This record gives sequence, structure tokens and C-alpha cells, in this order.
Amino acid sequence: MDSKTPLSFFIAVVLLTGLLMLGKLWQQSVGMHSYYIASAERQQFATQEIQAQRGIIYAADTESGQPIILADSIQRYAVSATPRHVDNPDVIVPSLMRHLQLEPEEEQTLWNKLTYEGSTNWPDDEGYYTSPFAHGLTKEQIEAIANDIDPDIKINFDVAQGDLIYFTNGLFFIKEFQRVYPEGQLAAHILGYVNFEGEGQYGFEQFMARDLQGSAGNVAVERDSRGRLLTQVGSVSGRNGYSYVLTIDRNIQYKAEEVIADAVEKYGAESGSMVILNAKTGAVLAMTSNPTFDPNKFFEVEKENHSVFVNPIVSSRFEFGSVVKPLIMAMAIDKQLTNPDETGSYEGSIKIGQHTISNVEKKAYQNITMTEVLENSVNTAMVAVGNLLGSDNMYDYLEKLKFGQITGIQLAGEESGYLLPREKMKDIQRSTISFGQGIDTTALHLATAYTAIANNGIMMQPNLISEIIAPDGSRTTIEPKEVGRVFTEDTTRQIRNMMVSVVVSGHARQAAVRGYKIAGKTGTAQISDPAGGYYDNRFRHSFIALAPSDEPEFVVFITLENPANAEFSAASAAPASGEITKYLLNYYQIPPTNK
Repeated sequence: MDSKTPLSFFIAVVLLTGLLMLGKLWQQSVGMHSYYIASAERQQFATQEIQAQRGIIYAADTESGQPIILADSIQRYAVSATPRHVDNPDVIVPSLMRHLQLEPEEEQTLWNKLTYEGSTNWPDDEGYYTSPFAHGLTKEQIEAIANDIDPDIKINFDVAQGDLIYFTNGLFFIKEFQRVYPEGQLAAHILGYVNFEGEGQYGFEQFMARDLQGSAGNVAVERDSRGRLLTQVGSVSGRNGYSYVLTIDRNIQYKAEEVIADAVEKYGAESGSMVILNAKTGAVLAMTSNPTFDPNKFFEVEKENHSVFVNPIVSSRFEFGSVVKPLIMAMAIDKQLTNPDETGSYEGSIKIGQHTISNVEKKAYQNITMTEVLENSVNTAMVAVGNLLGSDNMYDYLEKLKFGQITGIQLAGEESGYLLPREKMKDIQRSTISFGQGIDTTALHLATAYTAIANNGIMMQPNLISEIIAPDGSRTTIEPKEVGRVFTEDTTRQIRNMMVSVVVSGHARQAAVRGYKIAGKTGTAQISDPAGGYYDNRFRHSFIALAPSDEPEFVVFITLENPANAEFSAASAAPASGEITKYLLNYYQIPPTNK
């Protein structure tokens, strides 16, 4: 072997290694240039998201002519820190504990957030600052905290100061918005609430969250080599949210809440609900359920009671019983299969296959008119009406009335109810639906179906929004929307007159309002057992009212869940309906129709 070979090999290895090292250096100095520039910029600048101002939610006030605020956003501040520069935590921690009204057990967590050594909550920004750990501070709280730390510090709240308020002891404050509800519990189930993360929960706040909340901006701040914040150097503007004027009338909503709360207490009901629609437009004038909550204090509701946030008028579906009967009767009259004066005799109980259907106390009726069938709420007679109608005709009308579909109301969590498939509509299903069992829906949908009776055969789309206000101040008015024609005008006139007889001569006398013709119908339905069948001792009371009956302005629907102090809805939901209907007629100054 050539003696030069080992030397040549060694020289080659050295040269190759050198080339590799040079290549690595080139990659780091040139190829990684953009990486190091970006890294340096990340160390020099910090960015913080700045909330947009959430849109305002208004209610109408017919009495004053001016909208009132149901939900607003007020300016507050969040507190954050650069723990490396918290020089005196023994002063800052007690100050924050006191002014933020924190619990003693939260002190150690606060120490961990404010001290570099103890902090375990770093974001991805090399540990320079923590995410905000307290929200909703007022200017007065900020000034008090600053004074505790250094009496010489004067906080400048001028808008020209930018979106961050600093002082030099490691704390800084960020402008934000806090949701407030000036009317407290009023319309709570309509509104829902906004949680501490700024997210809409339940109701309108959740359904319209994207448009209400707008889009966030951000602000960039410069810091020195040690990570200390120096100054705000730039910002990207966000877009504030859209505001909404609801169809809700504040005064009607307040009265409805008062009436339903009194009814729940007086009749010993587990809960109660009421919805009031404008019969001609479908606008929701009031919607309330009891028990309720204060959206300002949503966090005080224990986890096991969170069901109180759910709006049962749109999110719970029920079998409402006899309040469905006028709708079935309207179908038969519309098909000219019967009329209000047609007479018949009906047994106290009948058998449909293996099933027995009975009237209250199994009472039989001889030679009564169809009007008297509704007055006395005769189940066996309604089965006969269903037989006249037939399954296909009944199903056609149920589809026109949108049973089994959502109404499209602008609220989160709406349920659709259940309408069995057409091919499963057998004799027993048709028979039970005829008197309001075997078909379930929401309270809002049932009230909406009755707009077809109130509005001369045309069913209206329920609507909660009167006007939309864009961030630039421009306004868009929401027009009423028809779902479609269901009945002829003559059919609805006949049905309304039959329902007037229910109030004047039937079971619903306590729903009457002196000087006015009120169309109404009671419902006392057995509550279904989740295990199958129906409870023998649990009932749902309900009442539907159209007022005044000749040219209805309002549809009122009330439900009371299992009242302990009233056997039938004629003695519970009906008088509650009479009270709110009287208020509505007086509020809108509608002249008497029954002089």
C-alpha cells in the first residue's frame, strides 16, 4: 500500500468535515435568516387580542315610544402581568385579593401567577406575560390597586393612551367589555347570558352570537430585551357587533312574568310558561317561564339547577291535550265534513282495538252540537270527528300546520316536536291525535299554529327581531313572513265563534273579559311517563286564547306543569289567561267588542 494513502484519506476527511461545517454555518446564517428575524421580532413585540363591543339588545316600549335596553356591554378592564418584573408581590397580591374580592384559598394561585419561579401558566410567548387572570375591573379598582403599589402612579385613561394601561411593577390592564342586563330577570329565557369567556349561552345571546359579538382587534406592544413592556406600537381594529331591537314589549313582558309567577305560586305548579304573539304578524310580544334566573348572576346558579337556563317554550315538547281539539275541528269543517250546528250522540267510553278512550268521568252526551263538543271537551266525539276526516286528510293539515318541524324562531335550542310518519297513522293514532294525545310539540309551535285560526286561515312565521342596527348605524326593518294558508277564512270565523262559546258557555268562563268576545280552549292533559304510558296523578294544564275574537290581535298560550291546587285548567290556566288578556286589551286601548 502507498504510504501516502493514510495521509490523503485524513486530508479528505478534514476537508469534507470542513465543507459540512461551512454548509451548516451558511444554512444558519442565510437559510435560517428569516427564522431568526421572526424569532427576534417575537421577542421584541407582544400582541394582545382586544374585544369588540358586543351589540346592544333592545325591547320595545309602546307606552313611552322609546326602546329600552335589555342587554348592554360596558367598558371594563382585565388584569395581566409580566411575572419576571413583579418586584413586590407581597404588596401586589394582598391588594389584588382585596380589590378583586377573592377567596382566601385563591391566594396561592395568585402568587403562582405573579411570581416567575412559581408560575406554571405560561402562554407560548417565551414566558414574558400571563394571559389575563381577572376580568371586569372598573377604573376605580385599577386606581386603588395602583395606589397600593405606588401612590405616585397616576393612571391615564385617555383614549389616546391606547388599549393597554401600564405601570412599571409588572402589572398591566387591557380594555374589555362586560355584559350587563339592566332589567335583571326580565326576559331572561329570551336573552340567555354571556359567560366569562365572552360566549353567548342559551337564548338570543347564543343564537345570534356571531353577529352580536363582532370581530376582535389586536394591539402590538414593544418590549425590551428583558421582556419589559415599553409602549403600544400598533393595532388592528376589530368590528363591533350588530345590535337588535326585539319585538318584545317591555311592559307586556313584565306583566306576563308577573301573571305566570303568581299562577305558579297560587296553583302550586312545578313550573309555568306563557307566550304571546301578534296574531297578524307573528311577532313575539312576550315569552316567559317560571322558575327563572338573573342573567347578571348566572354564575350563582348551582350546576344541578342549570336546567333553569333552558327555555321550555322552545326547547321542551309536550302533549298538550284538548287545546288541540279546535285545530282538528277546523280541519273537518274546512273539508265540509261537519259544521258547528251538526248534532250527534256520543258514548262515555269507546274501544279502538285494544285501547279504551273515555270522557271525563266517562260521561255520555246525547244530541249535542259540534260547538257543544268543544264546550264540554268531549273526547269520544272528537274521535268521531277524526274518523270523518280520515288519516290522510288529518296528516295533510298537520303538515300544513308544520307539526314535527321547528318554527325557525331566533333562539338557541329549539326542538321540533314529533309527528309520526304518514304510513304509521293508523286508527288508534288518528283517534288519540283527535283529542290531543299521541302528538307532541312545543308551546311556541302550538301558539304559532293558532295564528292560522286568528289570522283568517294564514299561518304566520313567529319572529323575535323588529330591527337590526349595523355597527355603522344603518337600520334594517324585519317584515312579517307568512308560512302559508291552512284554512279558508270562513272556516276560521266558524272556529273562533265555537271557541267563544267555550268561554261563554263552556269550561272556560274564567278566561272571559267583560266587554270583549274572547275565543279560547282549555286543556288538561295527562303527563306522559318516560317509561311508557301516562301518569295517573300528574297533569299539564293549558289554555289558548285569541282576542278579540272577531279580529284577533293576540294569541296567548299558557301552560302550568302539574298544579297541586287545581284539578282542571279551567280553574288555573284559564283565569291566568283572562288576567293577561284583559291587560293586553287595555294596554293597546282596543275598544270593547261585546257591548
